[in-house]
Formats: sequence, structure tokens, C-alpha cells
Amino acid sequence: MNDAWRFDANAIADSPHAREVMAKAEREGERERERERARARAAEEYAKECRAMAHGERTYTRECLTGASAEERAFAQAMERLASERERLAAWALGTLAQDVRERSERNGERVREGRRKMEVRRREYEGSRAKQLSAKTSSERDRADEDVHATREAFERARLEAMLALQRAEVGKRANGRKSAKEFMEAQLDYHRRAVELLTPLRASFGRVDAFVADVEKENVHIEVSLAEAMSKLIASSASTQSTIDALSMVSDRSRELSAQMASSAAAPGSGGALDALMQGWLYKRSSSALGDWKRRFFVLDVKGNLTYVKSQSSKSLLVPTMLFGFGKKSEGDVSQTVSLLTATIKPDLDDTEVRFAFRVVSPERTYFLRAENQGERQMWIEAITTVIANLLSSSVNHQIMSEHDDKVRRNNRNSYSVRSSPTALEGPSPLSVLSLIRGNGECADCGMPEPDWASLNLGIMLCIQCSGVHRQLGVQVSKVRSATLDVRAWEPGVIEFFKRWGNEESNKRWEAEEGASEAKPAASATVDVKKAYILEKYVARRYCRRRSAPSESALLAAIQANSLTAVMDVLLAGCHVKMEYAALVAACECGDASLAIIEALLQHNVNVNAVDDRSKDTALHYAVAKGHDASAKTLLHRGADATKKNFKGATPLDVAIARGGIRDDDLLIMLTCT
Repeated sequence: MNDAWRFDANAIADSPHAREVMAKAEREGERERERERARARAAEEYAKECRAMAHGERTYTRECLTGASAEERAFAQAMERLASERERLAAWALGTLAQDVRERSERNGERVREGRRKMEVRRREYEGSRAKQLSAKTSSERDRADEDVHATREAFERARLEAMLALQRAEVGKRANGRKSAKEFMEAQLDYHRRAVELLTPLRASFGRVDAFVADVEKENVHIEVSLAEAMSKLIASSASTQSTIDALSMVSDRSRELSAQMASSAAAPGSGGALDALMQGWLYKRSSSALGDWKRRFFVLDVKGNLTYVKSQSSKSLLVPTMLFGFGKKSEGDVSQTVSLLTATIKPDLDDTEVRFAFRVVSPERTYFLRAENQGERQMWIEAITTVIANLLSSSVNHQIMSEHDDKVRRNNRNSYSVRSSPTALEGPSPLSVLSLIRGNGECADCGMPEPDWASLNLGIMLCIQCSGVHRQLGVQVSKVRSATLDVRAWEPGVIEFFKRWGNEESNKRWEAEEGASEAKPAASATVDVKKAYILEKYVARRYCRRRSAPSESALLAAIQANSLTAVMDVLLAGCHVKMEYAALVAACECGDASLAIIEALLQHNVNVNAVDDRSKDTALHYAVAKGHDASAKTLLHRGADATKKNFKGATPLDVAIARGGIRDDDLLIMLTCT
């Protein structure tokens, strides 16, 4: 019984999928009514056959039983009574059975049609009140519009509930009435076939089971109707939430904890289910990106993977809409939807336009959504859900998986190096962002000028806004290695910080925007992502505005290193110098002075092999650094993947070289060399 189809109380939210479910139920009900009409016709045909058989039995009796003996008369009387009983069975089939089936079918159909008609009337009233709410100008108009929306919505939901109950009752009839009619028909057959009682008696036990089934279905239907009514009341009451915006952003409610638990359970069992679960779904108004900036009603879904999806088309036949009951539907051709990942997104509780009520923004590198709820309660629920998802994404391994391309490369090159371990100094001192923001030019995005950027390109040495960082990430790590200044704290080793202190946006743009036309082409902070992307491709991939000169030799690079000038080193690297003497360049960087860490980082960020070997001694730069007592340089090399187990020509590891030198004064360096 439980595997039969039925409405579920969790699937009552007004959504395209719910509409499709109701439409499907109506189609199924119409097919069932056609089957009931067919059963009525069959009952009528059966009645005709019974009457024909009764006539044939009488005729056959007259032809066969011509004697006048008492036994023959008794037999003829029995056959006459049998024919009379068959005629009574025919009359019952033609009257009671066929008539009841027809009346029941038409009654259920009329209830469904009447429920649908009332629901559509209430839906049109509700749509009209929402339109008036959007166009309300004054405070009194808005108050009246809000009351009208609330009243018409409640009326619509109650009418929809009545339609759903009518469909549910029709479903009960589909499941129970056929069995009930069959039971009555079999009882009539058993009453007729007295002589075959031994054959039909075993079926009598099934009659009780049919009665019990009908009773259970009716009892279950009572509970379903009660739960539907209760859930609908909760849905209507949810719009009257008194939660404040601060509470929604602080994630202190039980609902926020439930959402976090749902995300955690999904992450703990990847691939266990065939469909993504929806944390929240519903209708929101989205401001169009066109010049009109009008508001359009769209269906949004927030899933456990941190994706916010909305469907442009309101066609119920081509929606990618997950529900708690059915999961994600299959996407067919013609589906029009947009999805944004909340991993690098942020939520703004209000719009710039203070006249727009119940509104908020979702800002990500891909796009910005300007959204508006129907009332304050729904707005707070969406803000709370999105804030909870963002917080859980940033505190989980999902963020690391998406933004750690460089760390993965280091792990593949050197699985035993210290760089795969937690750095003992990675979290010490002030936050990276507080240091980086003080560097000249870093107060604005290097590519669009947006203030207070909090993303960075490690190899380019620049600070970026969240939109430009998304474009840089699409360029690939061979062009730009993007990290967050607030989230990815492990990337901000001392060498990286030194590199940024001596470089930064101002020095970088002197090189990348040196040619004529760069300032005119540079996008504003308010420009679209497509405009910024086009400029970034021209700037860093096509190198259109970069200072043009022939590629310098390696001797120029070594001279720049020996001059202890990071800017000179970067000039050579950006000009396209191909470094073959990698070991010599790293050794020179270890000896160059106070800019050693920054220069080493610049070389490594431009793909100089940290484990490059001297042809004669087979020493690495790490061997050289510990031998000469350059502890800070040695730690930077280890942070960047230097192999502490590599042996030179004499079979000595860097630790052996340090011991032969007379010991290690830096405790962190000692730990880093010995932990492998």
C-alpha cells in the first residue's frame, strides 16, 4: 500500500513541479474515469449476456427436460430458479453495479473540475494583487497592497488545497473503488454459484482483506488531509516571520543549524544519492539586466552543493527544478536556466535603491543577482539560507579543492617534501590582507580599480577584486595563480609576502600598462564581467599593453639578482627571459641581500625549478642555502617544495650539510629538515 502514488505533505509549495504533479494527477484521474466508464459498459454487456444465458437455460431446460417425473420436475424447477437467479444477477449488474460506477466517476470528475476552476480564479486574483504590490508608490498603498497580497495568497492556497484534496480523494477512489466493486461482484457470483461453493469459498478470506484495505486507505487519507492542512498553514504562516536581518546573517537559528547539518551529511556521503537535495526553493523577483531594469518572477533553487539556480522559463515541461520528493528532474533541450556557485559569492542585505522593499543582492565573480522577495519573512529566510551555505562552503574542503591548483602541483612534484605539511609560521603575525592593503597601489584592483580588493595573483604580484579574480582563474595557472587574501592563509608564506611588499599593483601596472591606449581601455569598477574579461585577456594573454623589447639574456637576469633589485628581476622575467641556469639563479638570489626572499619567490613563481641541481656538485639551492647559513632563504625554498631528502655528489642531504656546517640556529628550519 505504501508504494502506491499519493500526494506528499512535503511537496505542497507552489512550484512549477507541483503544478506538473497536479496536472499529472488530473490526467491520471481522467484516464481512471474513462476506465470506470469502460467498467460500466462491461457491466452492461455482462448483464445482457446473463439475460441471454438465462433465456438459453430455460430453452435448454424445456428441450432437455420433457419428462413429468418428480425428479425431472425438481430438476426443471432448479434450473428455472437458477435462470431466475441469473436474471437477478443481470439486473444487479445493469442497475447497481453499472449505475454506481458511472455516478461515482462523474462525481469525482466534477469535484476535480470544480476544484481546478476555483483554484484558477484565486490564482488570477493573487497574481493581480502581486502586480498592484509592485506598482504601489505611497506607504498607504503599499500597506493595502501587502494586506491584499496576504489575503489573496491565503485564499489561493486554500483553493489549491481543496483542489489537491479532490485529487487525493479521486486517487483514493482509484485505489479502493475498483477493489470494492470487484468484491461486490464476486459476492454476487458466490451467491449465484451455490453449487460451486467449494470452489469459491477460498476466496471468501480475500473479501475481509479487501474490506481492511479500503478501511486503511480511508484512514490513511484522513491523516494525509490533516498533514496537508497543517503544512499549508505553516507555509502561509512562514511569511509572517519576525526574524531580523542581523539574526539571519548571524546564523543563530535552529533552521540554520539544520541547513548546515544537511550540507554536512551530503558532503560525508558523496555520490550516495542520484540527485542533489534542495536546501531551499521558491519564487523570487529578479531585476533584469536590461536597460529597463524591470522585475521578473523566477523560480530559484539553492542546493546542498552551494549552487543557486534559477529558471528563466516558467514552462512546467522543461524545468530543472529539484524538490524534496522527486530530486532533480532531467534537463531536456530548450531548458533556459542559470547557475551561480556561492563559493566565491557574498550576500548584501539591501540594494542601492532604498525604495525597493524586501530586496537583497548576491554578488559573485560570474554575475550579480538583484533579488526581491514577496515579503520580509521570505527575504530573511533566503538571506539566512544563502549566508549559511556560504559559511559552510568557506569552512569546508570544497574551497580548497577548487582553489589549490598550485599546491596540487607541488604535491605531485615532491610528495615527501615539507611543503605538503602545515607551515609552522603560516598563521603567525598580522593577517595577509592587512599587510597587502598597505602596499602602494593595492588599495584598488589592479585591473578595474575597484576599492578594497581581497584576492591576489601570486605570480603576477597583484591584488584583484572578486570579479577580476574569477576571470584570472579562468586563464589557468600558467598565466595567473589566484588566491584569496582572507581564506587561503596557507599560501601567504613569508617569501610571498616579501614579494608583494616589493612589487604590488603600482609596480606591476607600470610594466603591464606601459604602452599607449592602456588607460583608455581599462574598465571601470562598475563595468560588466565581459568587459573586464576582454581587457584582462588583452593585458595578460595578448600582452598588448606590456612594455615591448627583445627577450633579455640570462646574464641580465643574474645581474639584476646580484643588484638586489626585485623590480629589475621582474623586468627581465616579464620580458620573456628563458631561464636555463636555474641553479645559478637561485644561488645568486640566496646571496643577493635583503631582497633574497622576494627574488626567490619571483623566480619560483615564474617556473624556475626549486630542485635544480648543479652539474658538478649535484647540490641543490637548498644545499647551498643551509651551507652558507641563509636560514630564511632555506625555509622559503622548503615552503615552495624543495626536496629535503635529495643527496648531492657526496651523498649528503641538506641536513647533513647543515650538521657539517656546525648546526642549525633556526628551530623552525631544523624541524623542517628533520620531519621528512
